Amino acid sequence: MDGLYSKYLGKVCPYCKTEFIEGDEIVVCSDCEMPHHKECFIENKGCTTFGCQGSMKSLIITSTPVVDVQMIENDVRVKMASISTPISTQEQEAAYKERIQESIYEEILSKLTLINDFSNNINDLIIVRKLIDELEKIRNYKDVAKHIELANQKIINISSYLLNTTKVQLSCTDKVSLLKVGLRRYEKIGNLTGIDVNDYKKTAFDRIAIIERENAIKERETEIKELNKAKEAEKERIDNEIKKRNRIKYFVAGLLITALLIVAYIFINKYFQLTEMYNAGLSYVNEEKYKEAKLEFEKCGNFSSSKYYVEYCEKMIHYTIGKKLVDEGKIEEALKEFELSGDVEEVLEFIEYCKDKLKELGEEK
Repeated sequence: MDGLYSKYLGKVCPYCKTEFIEGDEIVVCSDCEMPHHKECFIENKGCTTFGCQGSMKSLIITSTPVVDVQMIENDVRVKMASISTPISTQEQEAAYKERIQESIYEEILSKLTLINDFSNNINDLIIVRKLIDELEKIRNYKDVAKHIELANQKIINISSYLLNTTKVQLSCTDKVSLLKVGLRRYEKIGNLTGIDVNDYKKTAFDRIAIIERENAIKERETEIKELNKAKEAEKERIDNEIKKRNRIKYFVAGLLITALLIVAYIFINKYFQLTEMYNAGLSYVNEEKYKEAKLEFEKCGNFSSSKYYVEYCEKMIHYTIGKKLVDEGKIEEALKEFELSGDVEEVLEFIEYCKDKLKELGEEK
């Protein structure tokens, strides 16, 4: 694999918290270059780095052979051409092939030994094993079977480790994207090694189905909660509207009641004032202070018998003045006052008296 891709193998995706393995589709953030699984980047809707707004950038994956057979072959051809000892064409060709095969074999063997000791890359192990298989068909080299067995065993061990590790990780997750990453791992390992991964895949598919059902239920529950929340909000809005209208009604009612109380207060206060003036007028009448009584009754307007007492006081004023004039001997003026006093009790007697008195005075003259 190229250096850009291989440097991320074994590192952990920050979203799903699992290691990158061979075959994972790795993407990096265009700004901070944080690596993610492609599905994880898409599910998170961006980079997991806090505040980062970078976009998804793919890594170009290219394969390079573990052993450069063509380079070794060319090198051997050059060396064979420099041999000065003349030999037949067939002998030269046989020696030439043997040199090439020996050179390739030694390099593959050293590579395989190094990989067996230090590498966990299944691809490298499988490529080397295939090359050994091809060379074994040409010539049965010593110890080839041992190295193939070691490679096969290591491939199985690494595959089993990856399969079991992925299975454990997937059994604890509720993220569909991580399960899909695991499925790709299963398929990749199965394709490379020939191991039957159907049981692993079935477990992952079952887990995905369960999670999707659970997610569907959660989404439905969320929709119901949102709907109930909307209903509660609408109910609250209606209740607030009703409360607002009631507050307006109570305010208007309060204003009306206050106005009625003010009017009642004014009316009652006026009533007491009129009653006080009316009683004062009656008191003046009892005291025969008819002028003062008339003023009080005039202030009362139409209250109770005020008009009657105004007329009564007016007559009594004339009557009182008439009596006073009689006492003063002003009979003619007294007669006028008595005539203005109307039907006051004893006024007729005074009128007759005044008339008789005027007649007597007239005869005397």
